[in-house]
Amino acid sequence: MVGRSRAGDAGPPAADPAVLVALWLYATVEGWVRARELERLAQSDAAYRWLAGGVPLNYHGLADFRVESVEVLDRLLTQSVMALIGEGLVKLVEIAVDGTKIRASASKQSLKTGAKLLEVEAASPRHDPRAVLDDAVASLPSGGESLSSRKGTTAL
Repeated sequence: MVGRSRAGDAGPPAADPAVLVALWLYATVEGWVRARELERLAQSDAAYRWLAGGVPLNYHGLADFRVESVEVLDRLLTQSVMALIGEGLVKLVEIAVDGTKIRASASKQSLKTGAKLLEVEAASPRHDPRAVLDDAVASLPSGGESLSSRKGTTAL
């Protein structure tokens, strides 16, 4: 009986917020921005299936999480890019736009330019990546336990 609930029956396991963060960050870096795409990838792509850890996901839950956690995801993505720049692994030399038209209400001041990212990096202290991720997961609307407090898990 798909789609029907029964009293006393447990539903599918809830996705760990840290897993959802990892999935959205990886998807964003790979250029996937839609929850339906991420749901499909979590079922068909080995890397996304591994990140999901076998927990079933649906696009509605993925989309809700992204909307509820937009500030956390934006901050983690910015810090990740800054860490890669700091290690000399990437350079902000060229920005490519695919021509997709998106309605947005962003001001010019909110855009992340290379100079703005360098300014953000200079203003922020260096952090341990595990501590940054733990802080981000803890600040999610759905809560979340610290990655470093979980036994038998690998850092994302």
